[in-house]
Amino acid sequence: MGTDATGTDIPDADAGNDIRMSAVTVDITPQGPVRLGGFETLRPTTDTVDRPIEVNLVELTLSGSERLLLVSTDSLYGGQLASGLSATTGVPRERILVMGSHTHFAPSVDSGVVGLGPTSPEYVRWIVERCAQALRAAPRRPGPKLSWRAGTCSGLIANRRRPTLGVGIPLPKVGRTVSAPHGRGFVDDTVRVATLEVEGVVTAVIWQMSCHPVVAPEPNVISPAFPGEVRNALRREYGSDVPVLFVQGFSGDLRENSASRRPPRRLRQFLYYCVAGGVRFGEQTPEDYASWCARLTERVMEIAREPAPKVPLEVASSRTELLPPGWSRPAAMHLVRLTRDLAVLGVNAEVVGCRVADLSSVIGCEVMPAGCCDESIGYWPTDAMRRRGGYEVVYSSQFFPALDWSKAEGADAVWSRLLRSLVG
Repeated sequence: MGTDATGTDIPDADAGNDIRMSAVTVDITPQGPVRLGGFETLRPTTDTVDRPIEVNLVELTLSGSERLLLVSTDSLYGGQLASGLSATTGVPRERILVMGSHTHFAPSVDSGVVGLGPTSPEYVRWIVERCAQALRAAPRRPGPKLSWRAGTCSGLIANRRRPTLGVGIPLPKVGRTVSAPHGRGFVDDTVRVATLEVEGVVTAVIWQMSCHPVVAPEPNVISPAFPGEVRNALRREYGSDVPVLFVQGFSGDLRENSASRRPPRRLRQFLYYCVAGGVRFGEQTPEDYASWCARLTERVMEIAREPAPKVPLEVASSRTELLPPGWSRPAAMHLVRLTRDLAVLGVNAEVVGCRVADLSSVIGCEVMPAGCCDESIGYWPTDAMRRRGGYEVVYSSQFFPALDWSKAEGADAVWSRLLRSLVG
């Protein structure tokens, strides 16, 4: 099945130890025309900016000078940013977690996913150097404390793997799974908001939800999509220069809830619409998009304003990976414990939503699931989904590096093995 390669753990830091924190925001909006990543169809170059795109970073320096970087980028995946940041900052690669927001409206930074848009090495280097410069100039503040709260955003997210009873497309196959709203499918609608404070002042915000950002006002504009809208609201609450890290959850089969019964015009889409029982995801108008973002933002802010205890950071980090035979990239997990009660679990894949079910019980605390991290291997379905097929299992594989779950004894086996290696 291959061999495990586990990074060195950062030992637990007692609450009394002198942890120092730096938090910065870096504008990574392209300076000229670029091609955007996120769709299989190559889009023309664009320099139209709907909202600026950013990288937001938190650096934690533990006693003994151990350093950890938690990074959120307005990009499809984390890509090569982690290796670049390690080379420029001196932080070991296994202590850097780069979380892609998965916006489909920003340039790619992952050169291994060529099917979803080109990656400019110059753009990646430019981002890395700007981030390194910002971190070097940022003060390291002692004694950070964290508070977090969680709630739900019911009705805003939909499962997109709809099973059908009709004839499949393009070949006859009863029970084919199509991309359409599935009202009985699993949806992780949890929203988590954590604030980091130093001397009573919020110096960074980390928030998490699971939803594909595949909708924007225009198809070929530079935009952080909905994470940017929520980010603006959080900054109105906590300060215009507060770094806001977005954690894209396990959203491999989840997206904005925008169901429509209006028949599509194109023949292929119309056939899928018929097979799905006369329902599909509707194309949001700018007004629809603004309304959806407003509803989400309102709910996130309600959760953010709920009272929560403030506790000192108690940081630990571990990373593990597995490279099965025939794979061109390893599957990797990175666990970052921020306090005794809260951790971030980063995975370099678009993980399907139902995999959140056992995380808290296995890891032993509340978990912010983070998909789309670092260099992506593609979708991470369950074995049951592999048997049913669908976009996440079959069609999408052409966009990603070589990956064969059968050579790894199945998607569930790899998941369990890596998760066990993280928690001992």
